Amino acid sequence: MKKRFRKFVLFLIVAVMLMLPKACAFSIGVDVKDKTLSFLRDVLDLDLSKYMIKLSDYFVEYPDEVIKNLREDVTYSLEGANSQIRASCLFINKSMIYCRMYAEQGAPTYVRAQGNIINRVRNILERYRDWSGDGSLNEMLEMLTLVEPRKNMTVVVGTWRFTFKTTPEFTDFSWLYVLNGVTYPNCLGVSFVGNNVYFLDERKLYTIGSADVKTSKDDAVAIALKYVENYSFEIFMGDQPSIVVDDFGVVKEKITAELLSWPREEYTLYPYWKVDLPLDKLYPGNIYEICVNIWADTGEVFRCVPLGFGGSLPTQDSQPEQTTNSQENTLEWTSTPVVVFLIVFAIATSALIIHKWKKPLSHHLKQRHNPPSQPVSD
Repeated sequence: MKKRFRKFVLFLIVAVMLMLPKACAFSIGVDVKDKTLSFLRDVLDLDLSKYMIKLSDYFVEYPDEVIKNLREDVTYSLEGANSQIRASCLFINKSMIYCRMYAEQGAPTYVRAQGNIINRVRNILERYRDWSGDGSLNEMLEMLTLVEPRKNMTVVVGTWRFTFKTTPEFTDFSWLYVLNGVTYPNCLGVSFVGNNVYFLDERKLYTIGSADVKTSKDDAVAIALKYVENYSFEIFMGDQPSIVVDDFGVVKEKITAELLSWPREEYTLYPYWKVDLPLDKLYPGNIYEICVNIWADTGEVFRCVPLGFGGSLPTQDSQPEQTTNSQENTLEWTSTPVVVFLIVFAIATSALIIHKWKKPLSHHLKQRHNPPSQPVSD
């Protein structure tokens, strides 16, 4: 009898332990659920008294050996007499990273008249400053005085690259952090598409591991050319025999190199050179170019991949293909709400991508590199 009782007690202990994560998830979720409604009311100025509010979804992802940060997603459905709204917010370590307020039907009911688009953004940022207690937003507010309605512009003030872009479809305000000529994705953005509002604040999400650019553009090109002297890739063509390409020509006068940033560790950014080496002809697999990524602070090659029509051939250990133009395309990260959420998706997968670099190469493509007899240096 005692033995059965001990087993029963043990069962209860295990059952309670299994329930703890759920209880913890609920207690953690209460905070961000309230913060979501508070943001809608106190920052976006939505009149919550006019809506029936329902929590549609709450998801929590706890830190592990790959994802080091607590992630929480909250979604509310709001139904009013004149509109139906769906609002979603992402929180990382309790800080709000983005909020999307999507009008599924009708126009949102606000507490106050919203005014013209520039004043509307100014009011949102002022309320966000008070809501978050972030006085650094005053710097962004001052840049709004430079905006002329219906006139697109990009200006660098201090360490921020401010872009205003308006089209018949959307209007976007975005601020990107710039240091030593490198644009980092520490971004603040507000976008409007019709009655929909998109808000993004990644300024505190990323840290800069290094802003040192010790490798010049010319040195980066030289390192890339030296690296591909011993580089080869193997193309697999279904049931056909594979093809190894180890003899290719580079059109040196068409080489381009751009300074970008990428996480070396999760959410810790470092500058790197993206060197594109155009090939002299089309090679098997429709390969027309080789892209070499080099850390600008160390001169180390950390990625080399052949590019073909439609992008690089899939490999399990490669990061997503970078943009072609560091400045223009970086600014376009927040020029449409669709791309804003691609950034959020990149946040969700960046750590996993870094982790996957360690895995075996895909069966579609194998890349080889035989180290040169002398070490590559900058």
